[in-house]
Amino acid sequence: MGDNPDSIDGYVESCLQALPAHFRVAVIGSTDFWHPASAGRCLEIGSALAALSGVLLLTGGMPAVGEAIGRGFHATRLASRAPPDVFHLLPEDADWHWDYGLTLSAGRDMHERREVLGRVGEVFVCVEGGPGTEHEARV
Repeated sequence: MGDNPDSIDGYVESCLQALPAHFRVAVIGSTDFWHPASAGRCLEIGSALAALSGVLLLTGGMPAVGEAIGRGFHATRLASRAPPDVFHLLPEDADWHWDYGLTLSAGRDMHERREVLGRVGEVFVCVEGGPGTEHEARV
């Protein structure tokens, strides 16, 4: 695990080149829901963001907050026949992928992935979360 700036800069540049030239909203937050209403609210947030033109959504590729907002965004975009524009930034060693959106390599491990997501996003939506969320928010 490391803070290799050359490596992180390379991943950031690669992600930026792969993304459409839209405003980049990144989702950060908990990988488990703590409040009973959070899952529904996250779907609503995703749907509301999808209604904005010129916006794409970035997730850290994790369950709970990122998944719910991502799925809400994706479903709303598909329903309106707009490009879904959901991108999951995952480390190279990730052994999971989502059945919606496009996955981009964003670091060698989760530490680097948080760093890349923090640099690629222009605006952040944060719901719940812990130390990893705090790290992404500080980047």
